[in-house]
Amino acid sequence: MADKLTTYNPDGSIKTLGFNPTMGWYENAAAHYGPAAGAEWLKADGTSAISSSPGWTELINWQKAFVDKIGWDKLNTFTSGLGQEFSADNAFQKGKVAMNLDGEYRTAFIDDQAKNLNYGTAPFPTADDHTELYGGGYMTGNIIGISKGSKNPELAWALLKYLTTDTGAVVKLANGLKNVPTTTDALNSPDLQVSDQYKTFLDVAANKNVATTPASPLGAGYQQSFQDWWNKYQSEGGDVQSGLKSVDKQINDALALVSGP
Repeated sequence: MADKLTTYNPDGSIKTLGFNPTMGWYENAAAHYGPAAGAEWLKADGTSAISSSPGWTELINWQKAFVDKIGWDKLNTFTSGLGQEFSADNAFQKGKVAMNLDGEYRTAFIDDQAKNLNYGTAPFPTADDHTELYGGGYMTGNIIGISKGSKNPELAWALLKYLTTDTGAVVKLANGLKNVPTTTDALNSPDLQVSDQYKTFLDVAANKNVATTPASPLGAGYQQSFQDWWNKYQSEGGDVQSGLKSVDKQINDALALVSGP
């Protein structure tokens, strides 16, 4: 479908792109792709599972084949000329990219910046050998905290508790921001304003196959190590398994420094 939706100018350069496979562009990140192939980040002991998880190799091979089919230089030139993700010049909103991996908040941006855009939403496709995962996707929560130097920590806690646990407050935030509510009661509230496009993301959040990135003493550092390698690999190529093992070693070495003896 992405191939069919890609068009070219007379000089061979890209005019419109069916789907931009470039890693690091907008929301194209390993964390967001992982659930499509059941890819695993960490083993039970907290060490890296990237090279031993078949899902990553499958996703990498798919993405790299897509890049090579169009051509890295051609893709890079086209991508560098696209608008910023969170601006009115967003490539999907401008019709420069036909299909795009994005979050629920995009529906709010479109309502505000591209009111006449005719579009639909669907869960991200899964690998052919993981169709049982279809309907899920990547999800993370909202984080809110109280400053260590707060002069009124009790009042701050009262506000924090209200914003994160009061169903009416969570629904109001969701209606205004178009983020997925972070409590089940809010997710099922009749007061939630739901368009057809926004509903897809609520369904993903409620799906049994929704996934997130695991907690680690490295924070998100292990994700960045992998992302950096993938960003480089898409243009330079190389041996995938060797590259993934090097990522494992980098993550495990960092973990050993944090964990200590």
